[in-house]
Amino acid sequence: MKKILTLIALSQALFMSAQKKIESSTSQNTIGKNTKVSFDHLLKCSDYSYGEKYFLTADYGCIYNPKEKNTFGNLIIYLLPKKKLNLKDSEIDKEVDRINHLNIEKFKENFEIYVYLIPKEFLNYNATGDPVYYQNKIYKEKLFTYKGNQWELIDSMSIKNSSESQKEQEWREAFIEKQSDL
Repeated sequence: MKKILTLIALSQALFMSAQKKIESSTSQNTIGKNTKVSFDHLLKCSDYSYGEKYFLTADYGCIYNPKEKNTFGNLIIYLLPKKKLNLKDSEIDKEVDRINHLNIEKFKENFEIYVYLIPKEFLNYNATGDPVYYQNKIYKEKLFTYKGNQWELIDSMSIKNSSESQKEQEWREAFIEKQSDL
């Protein structure tokens, strides 16, 4: 009987220890206002396309991939030129190609960089989906910028149901439009 009680007590202690580790790792994976993050390694995660006054990651952006570089969640990156662009239609492809060959330091030098992130805790997985990771019906999107040699969280938006997803698009576009006009 004494062995059984000892075994039960030991099992409870191990369970509680494991539970604390899970809670600790979950809280460490949440990106908040004071959490230091770096998206530098993701700035070249995919090619950029031209969007009138800015460049943005093509297709779905940088999709969460826990086995690769992106362990944050789904990202869309906008590059707003620090110097006004006056591109003719015939020059766009050449400029996009040039942008896609820049290194990370040149991105930081020549662009205001904005990263929209849907953290991984708000994503679903579907092996046959396109993309395989997509946001839940209820999710949060965070907006970061590179400023003063660090990445800063500057805004966020909560989506409480699928009918609000249009608000997210409007929020994103309004912010980028405002920044590109400055």
